[in-house]
Amino acid sequence: MEIDLEDLKESNDFLNALYSNVTSGIFLADGEARIHNFNDAFKALFYKREDQLLHQLCGNAMGCQFHEEQGLDCGETPDCESCILRCSILKSFTERVPVYKERLDRVFYIDGRKIEKHFIFTTKYINHRGTSLILVIFDDITELEEYRKELLRRNEYLSSFIQKQIRELGDVKEALTEMGKEKDVLIGEVHHRVGNSLQIISSLLSMQMQNSGESIPKEDIEATNGRVIAIRTLYDILFSKGLQNRINLGEYLEAILDCLEGEESPIGAGVHFRRSIADFTVSLDTAIPVGLIVNEIVNEKALSDNSGRKDGVKEMDIIFQKENLYRLTVSYREDGEEGDVLSSFGRSLIQVLTSQIRGTVEESVSEGGSSFVLTFP
Repeated sequence: MEIDLEDLKESNDFLNALYSNVTSGIFLADGEARIHNFNDAFKALFYKREDQLLHQLCGNAMGCQFHEEQGLDCGETPDCESCILRCSILKSFTERVPVYKERLDRVFYIDGRKIEKHFIFTTKYINHRGTSLILVIFDDITELEEYRKELLRRNEYLSSFIQKQIRELGDVKEALTEMGKEKDVLIGEVHHRVGNSLQIISSLLSMQMQNSGESIPKEDIEATNGRVIAIRTLYDILFSKGLQNRINLGEYLEAILDCLEGEESPIGAGVHFRRSIADFTVSLDTAIPVGLIVNEIVNEKALSDNSGRKDGVKEMDIIFQKENLYRLTVSYREDGEEGDVLSSFGRSLIQVLTSQIRGTVEESVSEGGSSFVLTFP
């Protein structure tokens, strides 16, 4: 049966159902910011009975901090002149213009408790049967704001840890300097390489912060941990064989995959790699981006819910070879509909890393599987 959208717009039953069941809190206010109607979602936000909301000034009804603590009605406290909610309602009422997605951060007294809340709201002028009203739509983003603050706290901790490592490296440098001129060359090399790696970590974290917005999904933190593991693996190899300017890239990739299959990996034991990796020696400036690219692809696919499984274990093919150019292929079977190989953040990061090694990337996605091919000189 074909549904006519215009008929739905004219249906009071449909509009009432939409008004009652939408998850956003909605209320109608007049030019004094007095509430004349509201939906169940708005009532649930502030744990109020209908008689505690209807025909009440919005600040009084919502338990605004200024009303509760100063004992004055909404609109009469010294803070009301700068209240973004009240100003938006009055602007929409007097100028008849909408105000979109303003943010309200304030303490409210809700169900007898003092609670800091964070909202995104929109106000819009409407005329109902000759009566001017303001439609106010509320979305509670308090949980997202708490995630954002947690991300900031973790970033501060990590920054402090990095600064501590830098200070410790400075102490090592001073001790080695006392050992003589021959050791000075080694100190400079260590400082240069560790400094570059710390810069990479700092850049990755900055990109992660910009991408996360107001949320902190668990997968984002796990992905960052994987990137740090990829760089740590490189230094494990370097220091085990003595400092050098070039590294066996095949051995490095094998070590990364071993880490990703290990117990310390963010993806645990839930992934298995079928490997065909040749040994080639490349510069550190090439090895680090390639290792991070492999880590990025594997982490994102292994942590997704769509990767192909065998007895509960996700399987991936990793092939590294050289003809005229180096060629690295990551492929995996995938059930279900076609979808993106990588997230937008993952794709942006891989493009940046690929440009550093003057390479190219090719992605292919199909119902039967997906693959990612990196070529570089």
